Amino acid sequence: PRLISLALLESITPINNQANAVELDANHIVNSWGFDENLPRLAGKAAEGVMGVTTNAFFGDDVPMMGTVVEFAEKYSPGVPIEKRLIWSIRAWANVLALWEAMKRADKAGDLTGPGILKKGFETFSSHDIGLRVPPLTYTDTDHRIAGKVTIYEIKDAKFQVLEVVDLKNRWPDKWAKEWLGW
Repeated sequence: PRLISLALLESITPINNQANAVELDANHIVNSWGFDENLPRLAGKAAEGVMGVTTNAFFGDDVPMMGTVVEFAEKYSPGVPIEKRLIWSIRAWANVLALWEAMKRADKAGDLTGPGILKKGFETFSSHDIGLRVPPLTYTDTDHRIAGKVTIYEIKDAKFQVLEVVDLKNRWPDKWAKEWLGW
C-alpha cells in the first residue's frame, strides 16, 4: 500500500476524503502536530484508520497521573468540558512534571540554577516514570534523547487506539547508537 504523510489538521480531511473517493489503497500517517482529539471531531469518517505517534496519553486516558490532570482542569478552568480538552494539556503537564522533578533533585543537591537543573536534575534521571504514558525518562551528560519508545495509535470508531509501542532503541540498536543522535 501507499503511504500518505500529513502534518496539519486542516489538510487531513480533504486529502483523506479524496483518497477514499478514488479508493486509493494507502495508509495515512499524521505527525504529532496534526494528531490530536480534534482530528476525529473535524475529519469525521476521513479520520478512520489514520495513524499517528505521540509520546504521551490523550486527555482522559486511564493512565497514572491522569486523575490529577483532570482534577486540576476541572478546578482551574471549569468552563471547558472534559470532552473538549486536548492532548496538548497532557504534553504540558508531562513537561512540567519532568522539570519539577529535575528542580527538586537540583535543589536537594544544593544547585538550583540552570546548569544545576540540567546536570544535577535531568541528567540524574534513570528510567524516571512521570506517568501520563510518557516512556520512562533517562538522560545522561551525553544523551538527552527520549527513551526511545514511541506509541503508535490508529483511529478506530472515532477513538484513539494503541496500535503498537515501538522501542526504537532496542529494535534498531546500531542506528540508535550511531545514526539517530540528537538532543
